[in-house]
Amino acid sequence: MQLQDEYLALLDLLFQIIEAQSNQHIEPGQEWLNDAQVLSIKLYNHLTSIQRLSQGASTNHRGTAQTGYIDHASVQVVSRAALETYLVFFYIYGTTNQSLSQFRYKTWHLAGLTDRQKFGAINEEARLKMAEENEMILRLKAEINQSEHFENFSDSQRKQLLKGHWRVGKSWKDLGEYAGFHGQYFENIYCYFCGYSHSSYASVLQVRDARSRDIQQMLTSAAFGLGLIVMAYFSLTYTRLFPNTNAVMSSNPKASQLARSSQTLQRGGDCFWGFCVWVGDGRGCAGVAGWRRVAAPAAWRVVCPVLCLCCCWDGFGWAAYAAAADNRAWAVWNSLW
Repeated sequence: MQLQDEYLALLDLLFQIIEAQSNQHIEPGQEWLNDAQVLSIKLYNHLTSIQRLSQGASTNHRGTAQTGYIDHASVQVVSRAALETYLVFFYIYGTTNQSLSQFRYKTWHLAGLTDRQKFGAINEEARLKMAEENEMILRLKAEINQSEHFENFSDSQRKQLLKGHWRVGKSWKDLGEYAGFHGQYFENIYCYFCGYSHSSYASVLQVRDARSRDIQQMLTSAAFGLGLIVMAYFSLTYTRLFPNTNAVMSSNPKASQLARSSQTLQRGGDCFWGFCVWVGDGRGCAGVAGWRRVAAPAAWRVVCPVLCLCCCWDGFGWAAYAAAADNRAWAVWNSLW
């Protein structure tokens, strides 16, 4: 299947898994699990938006369609939101230690309510809501203080937790590695997405130089490759959290196999990941290359279904690709530090 076909197959599987848990009974004292479902819906919405944005749009002037384009910049911004959503989901709900999971949920819950207290109340209804949530903040702090897991943090970290800093010094890269991502791969692709979110000069260069629809489409490839990995990881985490949803996996063998194979795209101790981001000749380039040792010791092949444009120099190395029979990318990367 083509990259976008695989993406759609896993997106459909994601919808079925999430829907299977909808309206299910939650045992008393387990209400905190409801937000796992809300986070899942948020993730699904982001991933769907990525697919819809990549289909392209056109401007209109006085009712007449003008130049068509693919808003690849928005695709990258939404991809970052999708990735962070999954990392939060996994950090809270991915552990098999339910007590630790609940503790992390409470610190995350406290952080959200603490942030909302910073917004000014403009009417009586808002002031009442803020007062109500302040009471909830006090209860959460007391419960966090009493947790056995609270003792595992230093004094300074405990203060940070109670102030609403639920990550307590952990970077998004730390959370990415905790969720199973290869550190170098995560750092490269996350920084790339952040560049678009914060309007870095590099992102502006890519918007400027990606004039053709083909190049704009190519620039969405990193998001689709990342989306495959996120959906694969999510399906494993979600079905472990809610075992009844395993029936969906069993009834969709092809999509389930795709999810399992996608989980291995950037794993392995002998993997090296490169990320090529370059603009300079009017074409533009973005891609992810993952390396995994295959049969022969000297043979390496790309297993991440994201393309690198031919002969691109990004200051760190050259990347070249040729389409393989399975529609994925094969590449050679010579590090030139």
